Amino acid sequence: MRPKPPAGIGQRPIRFSTAMLRTCGIIAVVEVAVMLLLSLAGLRASAWLSLADGVLLSLLSAPALYRWVIRPSRLREQTLRENEERFRLVVESVPSAILLVDHAGNITFANSQVARLFGYAPEELIGQSVELLVPERFRHTHPSYAKAFFAHAKPRVLGAGRILLARRKDGTEIPFEIGLNPMETPEGARVLAVLIDITDRKRNEAMLVENISELERFKHVTVDRENRMIELKREVNDLSQALGRPAPYDVSFEALKRSLPSSG
Repeated sequence: MRPKPPAGIGQRPIRFSTAMLRTCGIIAVVEVAVMLLLSLAGLRASAWLSLADGVLLSLLSAPALYRWVIRPSRLREQTLRENEERFRLVVESVPSAILLVDHAGNITFANSQVARLFGYAPEELIGQSVELLVPERFRHTHPSYAKAFFAHAKPRVLGAGRILLARRKDGTEIPFEIGLNPMETPEGARVLAVLIDITDRKRNEAMLVENISELERFKHVTVDRENRMIELKREVNDLSQALGRPAPYDVSFEALKRSLPSSG
């Protein structure tokens, strides 16, 4: 089940049909009441009757129109502004770049972290295709992936286990992970994309791999040196025994085991 956006986000302050029905209903009721009052007053059809009808209709309709049409509309507008401000504060407090993309692949919202990650001001991306952030060599496959996502929309995380690359404004590329979350809005299906720059993580991983490789090389050098020392000791032992002298080195397994550094 797709999550819905916060109340008021992407919604109109008041539905036009509802406001129109309320307005027409109020005017109709007040008009009937005015005509009944004028008929009871014994006024005949004349310009003065029309004037009185208009004045009374305006005076009597105004409170009802304010109570049932204008005031609810203002309250909805206020709620909309408050929800939009709350939504803005939430997405701006997140340290990740956030994009809202429609079914056609166009960006409809971007937070300020986008500037830090991609070099674009948020307003530069609104209305642009999300493929602007895709390296050119991958753009021909991106539409099919987007179509498949909307066809079977569900929250998912991409980039774990493989490297995804995004294109910055200056043309450089960065590795990233992305979380996709489908949303239903009054304007149609949307996907909320949260992008995380993993450049530092990849750099640290590369340094860790290099350090491990260096340790492996050191281990091989050390083992080769120890093996060479053992061979030299055996050669010295052989020479000593050939001269009728006792072997100066103990190269038995137990001796070699005792010479190893203690793991404790």
